[in-house]
Parts: sequence; structure tokens; C-alpha cells
Amino acid sequence: MAPWPPCTSEDQKYDVYQTWPELLGVTGYEACKVIEKWNSNIKAVPIVWNMIRTMDWCTNRVWVNLDKPDGVVVEVPKIG
Repeated sequence: MAPWPPCTSEDQKYDVYQTWPELLGVTGYEACKVIEKWNSNIKAVPIVWNMIRTMDWCTNRVWVNLDKPDGVVVEVPKIG
């Protein structure tokens, strides 16, 4: 899994509607690997679903919402 990435939304050529519904219930580690394999310019960031996070829109970041630290994905990951 990648470290927390800086936001680089400007001039990105990614489909901002890309989602990964098939990752629901998968471990956070595995989900991050799948997302980053899909596009190496995207950084998957695992986070517990109710934790405070930055609200900026970044096309190079995917929040991977987990039920608990080292848990499973509880919300469909999407770019932004």
C-alpha cells in the first residue's frame, strides 16, 4: 500500500467515476493492491470509515474505507 499521497487533481486524465464494487468485503491490504495495480498513478489510502479525513477532491487518490484497522472494505472504493 502506498503512503499518503499529495493531491494532484490538476491535469490528470483519469476517469473520476471509476469505482471498485467488487472489493466490498475484501481486506484493506488486498483492495489497495488491486486498485494500485489498475493504475500505478493512483494511491489507495486505507482508512477506518468513520475517521476524519481531508475533503479535497483528488483524482490520484482512492479512500479505501474499512470497518476497523486492518479490517475489510465496507464502502465501494472510488477515485476522489
